[in-house]
Amino acid sequence: MREMRVFAVALLVCAAGLAWPGAANGQATLVLDQRSIEAELELEDFGGVTQGGPTTFTPTSMGATFDDGFGYSGDSPAYAAEGECFVTQVSAFDSVPNFTSVVASGTTYAMASTDYDAIYAEAGAESLLQFQFTLSAAMDYEFSGTLDESAGSGATIRARLRPVSGANIFLADAEGPFFSEGTLQPGTYEVHVFAASLGAITDLAYFNRHASFEDVEFTLIPEPGALGLLALGLPLLRRRRAR
Repeated sequence: MREMRVFAVALLVCAAGLAWPGAANGQATLVLDQRSIEAELELEDFGGVTQGGPTTFTPTSMGATFDDGFGYSGDSPAYAAEGECFVTQVSAFDSVPNFTSVVASGTTYAMASTDYDAIYAEAGAESLLQFQFTLSAAMDYEFSGTLDESAGSGATIRARLRPVSGANIFLADAEGPFFSEGTLQPGTYEVHVFAASLGAITDLAYFNRHASFEDVEFTLIPEPGALGLLALGLPLLRRRRAR
């Protein structure tokens, strides 16, 4: 009789582990992919305008591996202004549309200089890692990476996790490593990581800016409670079989 009670408890414990939120659904589902890179260069003097872009590149399809980069460089027609800009991004999901991790790095750079004969110079580059996903069960997460920027108002860096149309769960907008972990309840969420280098000047001025996000990783992990219940129940079943 005692053996039958042990067997029944073991079955209940294993069943609870399998039914635990997160055990049945160990993945998130990608619902919107807004990753992009963009660059633009405009230089103007009394000889006319030299322009590149604005040009935007995106992944070939939702969730596809994104590995791209481009830029512009040149002089204004009368050589009174010069500038350059470039942007890159490498990002990948481990699988699509269901995934458990995303990794990414992106860089941006913009520079321009003008002399007295220049009218206007603008250079800019933006790298955006942004996507939305749904969870039908609670999942633990880890979100980490490094943000880097030059001094100046034209360099922007940001890493954010939040429910769609909700308040921030996590926000980093300063230079250096960042890390966040916790549990996400069922719902729809957005991961947003952004780097931008921008500047606009007139005569006799100069700027040189860079911003990047490096080694970004967003990972979803099954709730440990489910694994713990399975680990507790399975040895009881094995012991009974051994008898």
